[in-house]
Amino acid sequence: MNPITCGMAADLLPLYLDGCCSADSRAALEAHMDACPACRAQYAQLRRDLTPAAPAAEDPGTDAIARALARKMRRRKRCLRALGAVLGVLLAVLLVFIGKTFVILGQPGGAASAAFPAGATDLAAREVSGTAEEVGAYVFATGTARLVVAADVLPDAPVTVRLWQVRETRENTMVATLDARHRSCIFTNLPPQTLYAVTVDGAPDVQLTVRSRLTFREAFSLMLQEL
Repeated sequence: MNPITCGMAADLLPLYLDGCCSADSRAALEAHMDACPACRAQYAQLRRDLTPAAPAAEDPGTDAIARALARKMRRRKRCLRALGAVLGVLLAVLLVFIGKTFVILGQPGGAASAAFPAGATDLAAREVSGTAEEVGAYVFATGTARLVVAADVLPDAPVTVRLWQVRETRENTMVATLDARHRSCIFTNLPPQTLYAVTVDGAPDVQLTVRSRLTFREAFSLMLQEL
């Protein structure tokens, strides 16, 4: 067997590791490496480079963390679905409320009627503003089933508003209160084609507006009362 050089050994090492060299070449290379420390070291380094690294051992806590995160994500998805369902219901209810409010707003405030006696102020044609004393001098015709009394300026203390049905005499029909929380009162279910008067107890200077038409807020409040 002819000895081989270090250069020949370097060429044969890859074939040797792959098991592709002949028996004679294998024997010659092994004999050379037995006598050559440099080629043995090169062979050992080549083996280390070609040997796949062992997989890192899994941290037993990693799997537990992953499972906990998965459970948290599932809970979050369930909460989001439930929240979406609740918001959908609330939105539907709100749309119903708003629709009913616009229905109330769309109801006519009463048409002007020539059947009312002379001197009666038809609220379908105009609203009346002034102090309680000034408003109390009017006789109102609504031609509808409602009448609104609103405070233009918040009173310092609650005031009592009285609605009178005017026939041959005045009859106190309804009573309401105006205060910081209730700037307007709505008298409803009034007989149409009837005359009314409005007075305020003990507060002749409070500024009032009397009308038959509703604001959106008043219509919404009225809708809630009718539920």
